[in-house]
Amino acid sequence: MSEKDKAAGGNNKEAAAPLAASAPAARPAHIRLGGRFFRVVDLDRRTVLQDHYLHSRVRALGIDKLLPGEAETDLAYLVRMQDALIDSGRAHEIIAAFLMPQGTDEAAWTPAIAADTAAHIGACNTPEDRGIVMALAVQACFGFFRQGLEQLERFRASLADPSPQPKDSSALLH
Repeated sequence: MSEKDKAAGGNNKEAAAPLAASAPAARPAHIRLGGRFFRVVDLDRRTVLQDHYLHSRVRALGIDKLLPGEAETDLAYLVRMQDALIDSGRAHEIIAAFLMPQGTDEAAWTPAIAADTAAHIGACNTPEDRGIVMALAVQACFGFFRQGLEQLERFRASLADPSPQPKDSSALLH
């Protein structure tokens, strides 16, 4: 591994591992794509702006409409989501929400940074870069939809909660 790779927090072989199955601590802190270094953003700590960006992109791609089939395994569902993301031709836009250029603070993320990152990802042309992008697509699908399913579970639990709800909706604003 070069000194530059070490300074960036690892090598690309770490990034190409199945990131979705990795524990958060095992996720590479930095990756190199197309000669540029990026920090992988912690999905659980994304900003509201990143969240809104991701929701809009997922809806635009129609991936939010993909539901697991009755007899479909979790792995088959994940693969189908990843295929839909890749087939859309816009996976790089989703992945860009999870990468920050090295030296940029996570709180500074903007759609403009994502657009620049997405353009860079789309232009990557080595087998190693393509492998990393595929692994990041798995991570994006798994992580984002895992959180979506957790939110759905919380919502369903709140519907079943017999605790009284305020009759005055203005009370919800306070």
